[in-house]
Amino acid sequence: SKKQISFVTQLEEVKLIKRYYPKNFFPFLGIDQRHKEGVDLVTWAKPYFQSGVVRDNVVYPYFCGLKLYPALGFFPFDLRLMELYAYAEENGLPVMSHCTRVGSQYIGDFIESLIPDEPAMIVSANGNAAIDAMQSSVVGRIAAYKQRAWVKSNRQGKNDLACDLFSHPENYIPLLEVFPKLKLCLAHMGGSSEVIGSTSGDLRDTSQVVPLSRSRQIEAIMKKYPNLYTDISYTLSDFKDHKGSVLQAVNSLLNAKDDQGELLGQRVLFGTDFFMTEQENRESELYAMTNKNLAAWWDIIGRVNTQKFLMQPV
Repeated sequence: SKKQISFVTQLEEVKLIKRYYPKNFFPFLGIDQRHKEGVDLVTWAKPYFQSGVVRDNVVYPYFCGLKLYPALGFFPFDLRLMELYAYAEENGLPVMSHCTRVGSQYIGDFIESLIPDEPAMIVSANGNAAIDAMQSSVVGRIAAYKQRAWVKSNRQGKNDLACDLFSHPENYIPLLEVFPKLKLCLAHMGGSSEVIGSTSGDLRDTSQVVPLSRSRQIEAIMKKYPNLYTDISYTLSDFKDHKGSVLQAVNSLLNAKDDQGELLGQRVLFGTDFFMTEQENRESELYAMTNKNLAAWWDIIGRVNTQKFLMQPV
C-alpha cells in the first residue's frame, strides 16, 4: 500500500515549489474547520501568509489565498470560520470555493449529523434582511431534501445529493453581507451542465418558485455584491460542445452588468482546472480555444482580473 502523507507535510512540499517559482506560483491554503476552528484556525493559517520567499528585497508569501471545498461536509457560513474570514478580509486574501454539484464529496457514514434542520450561521449584529431571506431558503431546502430521503446516513459513497446542499451559491450570502470587502470566487460558474441549463434549472431546490441553474444564481449574486468573482476553469473545456451553448452562456455573463452598471466580465477569471481538464483537452488546446473564442476578453480575464483577485487589496 502507498504511504500516506500528512496534510502539513504536503503544505511544506508546496512551499518548496514556491521557492523555485516565487513570482508565478500562487497556491491556496485548503481550509476545513473540522481541522481547527475559530481563533485556533487563524493562528494555524497565519504563518503560511506572513512568511515567504525573498527575491530582490521583495517577500512573496508562501500562500496567497484560502480554498474551501464545502462538498466535503460543511457549510461555508459555518460559525467556526468567522474569524478566518475576518482575517482574510483585513489582509486582502482571496477565497476560492468549489461550487458545482460534481467533484469530491463527503463519503462518511454520518451525513445527517452534518446537516441539521436549521444550521447556525454568521449573522450581522443588527439583523440583516438578505441573510434572513437566505436562512429561510436554506431551511426550506434542507427540509425538502430530508423529506425525499436525500439526507440520510448510509454507507460510504451515497451522499452526492446531500452534499449539493453544502455548495449551493446562496450559502455565501452571509459572508458577502458580513464581510463586504472579502474577495470571493465561486468556481466554474457552477459547472457546464448548469451553464447550459441541461438540468432544467436547480430542480432539487424545491424552495424556489422559479428554479434557476447555479450559474444563473451566481450571476444574480454577482450583480449585487461587487467583490464576488467566478471563473471558467473546466467549463471552458466544453466550449465546442452542446452546439456552442456553453460559450454563448459565458459570453452572456461577461457582458451582463451589475447593479452599479459595471460589466460582470471584470470579475470573471480564466483558468483550466489542470490537471482535471486533461481528461478533455491539453492545456495548450484550452488556452488556444479561449484565446480564439473570447479574444476581446482574453487579456481581461487572463491577466487583469486575475491580478486584481490575487494581488491587489480591495
